[in-house]
Amino acid sequence: MNGIGVFRRIMTGAVAVLATAAALAQQWPSRPVKEIAPFPPGGFTDLVTRQVAARLGTELGQPVKAGRVKALGVTTVAPVPSVGPVPPINATVKGYEVIYWLGLFASSRTPQAILDRLATARRKVATSDDMRQHLQEVGAEARFLDPAAARALLRRDSDNWRQVVRDSGAKVD
Repeated sequence: MNGIGVFRRIMTGAVAVLATAAALAQQWPSRPVKEIAPFPPGGFTDLVTRQVAARLGTELGQPVKAGRVKALGVTTVAPVPSVGPVPPINATVKGYEVIYWLGLFASSRTPQAILDRLATARRKVATSDDMRQHLQEVGAEARFLDPAAARALLRRDSDNWRQVVRDSGAKVD
């Protein structure tokens, strides 16, 4: 088989794979999408996860319930006006700052077309006026990070928390 024949076979296979991935992304989700908040119900993570999931559900066609929370302190250095008279933890624990973020993770085997569809839906949800308003009401700010920026944020936070665990001497039982 000559070089042109091999090239044609490779290109035909590549087109078939791309067409299949595009078809899968158009059909997806064909069943409910499960979004998991790895924290107890009623906390800030749960609340924000439910707000994001509800709007993402609307975008993808899936319903979600919402919860409630009472703030005892904010993790930002400065007070958050939309939260009301809630002090920053930094007022008591000097140097304390934790920036809350919510990410969506998928299996490494997830086709790129599905990852792209999820990123597009998440961007639309995060930048919508109603999501910004809902998050502002609970003292949060909506932002969307592209996958590369999200990986960098995860790496930075993992490094920071790894150092906190080392400095504290904490051990896993």
